[in-house]
Amino acid sequence: MLNIAYPYRKDCDEDDEAFLEQLHDWRATDLKVRQISRLASLYRLTDPLQRDDMVEDVMRATRRQDSSEQLSNENYVSNRYT
Repeated sequence: MLNIAYPYRKDCDEDDEAFLEQLHDWRATDLKVRQISRLASLYRLTDPLQRDDMVEDVMRATRRQDSSEQLSNENYVSNRYT
């Protein structure tokens, strides 16, 4: 995906361009789920990419976990100072 998206990096905003350049410089082969999701989004701007149901399930679970962790942290901070 990186090999397809990288040549179009100058067509992206600065953050996405920097992200693609960083991955390219790292010669990344192992990515975190969010990095894969972001790369796939950028790839889809240049070439159709099928969505995988299993990947979508993992992304939903990751987002739910992030949301619950954020709520736990917010509750901890509010309870700590009351």
